[in-house]
Amino acid sequence: MKSVLIAIGGNALFDMENGNNIDPNHIEAVCHEIVGVVKLGYQPVITFGNGPQVGNLLEMTEKYCLPPKWPIPLDVCVSWTQAEIGYFMTKVLANQLRDAGLIRSIMAVNTTVVVDADDPAFLNPTKYVGNFFNEADAQMMSIERGWEMKKDSNRGYRRVVPSPIPVKILEEDAIKALVDSGAIIMCGGGGGIPVAEEDNQLRGVEAVIDKDYTACLLATRLNIQELVICTGVDNVYLNFGTPEEQALEAVTLEDARQYLAQGHFPPGSMGPKVEALIRFLEQGGKQAIMTRLQNLGAALSGKAGTRFLNNAEVANPQV
Repeated sequence: MKSVLIAIGGNALFDMENGNNIDPNHIEAVCHEIVGVVKLGYQPVITFGNGPQVGNLLEMTEKYCLPPKWPIPLDVCVSWTQAEIGYFMTKVLANQLRDAGLIRSIMAVNTTVVVDADDPAFLNPTKYVGNFFNEADAQMMSIERGWEMKKDSNRGYRRVVPSPIPVKILEEDAIKALVDSGAIIMCGGGGGIPVAEEDNQLRGVEAVIDKDYTACLLATRLNIQELVICTGVDNVYLNFGTPEEQALEAVTLEDARQYLAQGHFPPGSMGPKVEALIRFLEQGGKQAIMTRLQNLGAALSGKAGTRFLNNAEVANPQV
């Protein structure tokens, strides 16, 4: 079987209507798509975001915990929600694979990721976590709780926290051994539990690593040549949201750099995803795809999504 790394956003798993960390129907839908990938002959390695879940847990702990009971640290929130999502995903996926007559070993690995303690991201929080607020409520949260709030595209305001670049995956050898055994692995959830190394010791840090950066690092370190980042749109677009909006079908590494520099992919939204894919291609990745989750199988068959290719032969529109 050919390996593929699939990155799924935390919003695809979250219960927006009721504010719960997990929507069972969403989990069923996600796992249905993954079963389709297995049927195509792939061995998926799966990672997922947990921005809404981490923000939800933070909000609960900060709302109900008063001194001397302090809120749960951010690295622990990442660990908590990573394990919670991993449990639900492995359970549902195992059931669906069994129903499809496909017997596979499945394991969720709570993953720890080292970041640089001096990463400039700690001085400029950009990672969105938690729920959306209107401008007035966002200002109130900023005053009452000390949250840093930023506008998230056109959907409202959300809390932002530092998002340093992942440097090293501590469980890399164990994950590789499991992948080599033929198992379906879920790892790097939420970008991984963020830790820094100081004086030869590990300490948790207040941050949430972007899961797309960790996905690209995982794919590189595991020597997986194909990567799919699932988003809320069918394709990557130039001039998104304008009358000149243009869907991209194939993008070379050079073009990706150009479009990013021209500002087509904003920070905190599509920008980090494209930056991560550029790193993946620079480090030897063959192909990366961005598309809607529901297009996963079609995208791997070359019939949907935007492909980022590590070759110079793909023609693209110039802007």
